[in-house]
Amino acid sequence: MAAAVTSGQLDPLNVAAADTAVIRDILNWETEKETVHELFLARAVADGPIMELPGGELRIAAGFEVTQDRVETRFGTGNIGSLSAKPYAENSRDNTAAFIEANLPVTDSLDLSLSVRHDNYSDFGTTTNGQIGFNFTPTDWLRLYGHWGESFNAPTTLDSLAFATGRSAIQTAGQLQSADVYGEWNGQGTNVVITEGTAPGVEPQTAQSWAIGLDLQPTQGLMFKLNYYEIDFSDIIGGLGVPTEQIRRDFPDKFIWHPSVDEWAQFLTEVQNPEAFNGVIDPADPNATLAYIYDRRVTNFGEAQMTGIDFGVSYYHETAFGTMSYGITGNKQLDFDLTEGGISSDQLLFAPDLRMQGTIRWSRDNMNAKLTVNYTDSFDTNNADNQSSVDEYVVTNLYVGYDFQDGGVADGLSLRFYVDNVFDEDPSEFRSYDVNAVKYSGFTFGRMYKVGLSYSFF
Repeated sequence: MAAAVTSGQLDPLNVAAADTAVIRDILNWETEKETVHELFLARAVADGPIMELPGGELRIAAGFEVTQDRVETRFGTGNIGSLSAKPYAENSRDNTAAFIEANLPVTDSLDLSLSVRHDNYSDFGTTTNGQIGFNFTPTDWLRLYGHWGESFNAPTTLDSLAFATGRSAIQTAGQLQSADVYGEWNGQGTNVVITEGTAPGVEPQTAQSWAIGLDLQPTQGLMFKLNYYEIDFSDIIGGLGVPTEQIRRDFPDKFIWHPSVDEWAQFLTEVQNPEAFNGVIDPADPNATLAYIYDRRVTNFGEAQMTGIDFGVSYYHETAFGTMSYGITGNKQLDFDLTEGGISSDQLLFAPDLRMQGTIRWSRDNMNAKLTVNYTDSFDTNNADNQSSVDEYVVTNLYVGYDFQDGGVADGLSLRFYVDNVFDEDPSEFRSYDVNAVKYSGFTFGRMYKVGLSYSFF
């Protein structure tokens, strides 16, 4: 359609005047992707007591795992059905892993947990990661616990395939002047091209974390929980969001203004759908219609440091009409610093740092119900976008379940009924500040009804 408009075959203000063959040609066009992903996993685990120690039984669990991951995908923009003529891009990965965990009762009140996992990837080599934890129970009403560990997460085989696509959009001169934070637009070309997908060379994500906490049960049925944690996340796999003014200012290397003939030719070799730009961008003179290329492909883009506190209190008791339980849990984020492409930002400046959930549960025989209230705290926006703060947000959900246990044909049948956002609450208004974040995340549904049905034969 863009090519037809450019050539004068289609007038957007008088579509009916276009030739039928032009309209038919425009409609015979699609963007299509097909992916086949196969995973084979075999695991053997043995566990049990090894020996008796003064504090109790030493227990060990050990295992071996084999994983084979295969993916093939293809993408195309062209006439309907043309994707079938395109070959698949393929990738595979094999991984063998061995792991062992020991539960060591040091004394009657102290036990340690030690574990280690060794992975051998066909594409990323070997990695060994350990965990250590402890439980200390000096009395029957107090438990202290903690852990330290490392983690390793390889990108998917689809990510390692470095499969990228491109798309174009037309912007007005005013939009481009606003985007041109470094004075690079020469006034020629109003097309912008966005590269999406995964960049070559994505490496695994890694993290180190530790936490310490306590459980306090001063009386039967009443429990208090408190947990402090720290997480150091490295080589986060991700990409930039929509190209806001702040993104353009912070990451100029992600934009190529007025690409040369060679730069445009290089771009076409890096995307799977170069035909999408036929008739839109002239490869002999890309500047005639192209303002810039924006690269938002996924890479090892960031690092994050997070600290926070998890807390909770719960109580349950028996009544004449069934078992009742009540609980409040929550998370208070103390720090959340995110570094993307060398640019650090405090993620709590324009986001809530407190979230809580309250629950009331009831059960009797084969019936049970739960009322859940989710609370998101208000937060200041430092007068960004003429808004001083964002209000708190409260959503109430209801669940009711019934299990048939009459011994008849319905025995084993379970019914579930849910109402999410019972009062159909609208989310608080947030005039999103222009920071390096995806603005459309966090959409909230209105009231939603769900019904579940399951049957157990055994």
